[in-house]
Amino acid sequence: MRKGTTHLALDLEGSQAGFYNVKFYGFQDTFLINRGGSGYFKNCYIEGSVDFIWGYGTGYFQGSTIVSNSRGYVTAHNRDSASSTGGFYFNSCVIKATVPSGTLASTYDPSIAFTSVSKAINTCYLGRP
Repeated sequence: MRKGTTHLALDLEGSQAGFYNVKFYGFQDTFLINRGGSGYFKNCYIEGSVDFIWGYGTGYFQGSTIVSNSRGYVTAHNRDSASSTGGFYFNSCVIKATVPSGTLASTYDPSIAFTSVSKAINTCYLGRP
């Protein structure tokens, strides 16, 4: 696996899957909860850089550590419509960034940029608009 490329560590398509004390490391789009998928993640460690927790299903994270190691959002949920079910829920989790400085946020709209280094230091963003 080359550093800086997209590789799935998890593609969850089943429902009611449970993960306990598991570590997931990756870059972009690492952790996919697919359509119809649902999972419970307790005391897990999930690290990535760009939209590394993403998908269409439901993920419930309990007491887990979520680490952004580069310039990007933590999550990118993509429900098919506003009435679709699904989402990511974080309860009693530690969410942090390990990068010392730089621009950490972007959107699909290139006219929106977060360029202030002072605002980006030790900051992570949970989701992409």
